[in-house]
Amino acid sequence: MIIGSQPQLTEESIVEIQVKFSVALQNLLRAISSQSRPIVFLIDDLQWIDTASLELFEKFFLDNSIRGLMFICTYRENEVDASHPLIRTTKKINIEFSDIYK
Repeated sequence: MIIGSQPQLTEESIVEIQVKFSVALQNLLRAISSQSRPIVFLIDDLQWIDTASLELFEKFFLDNSIRGLMFICTYRENEVDASHPLIRTTKKINIEFSDIYK
């Protein structure tokens, strides 16, 4: 009633849906985050992260127009080796995990 009738949804491929979700989430983060109002993500157990989530994570890091994001992440070191997708992604986007709390 508030926004009126909406058009019928069309069928889309998984790839199209992922792209639309990614763009919408990036636009949201651009709109609500800033260096004076940062957004902090706490992500636990990164050793179980899936490929689609890693790709989204990568987009956030590479998008210079999103300001004020902080990621606090944990993973089980004994379950992640050099061939794990998490390690490959962090090397690709040139970040390193801190060993402060070992």
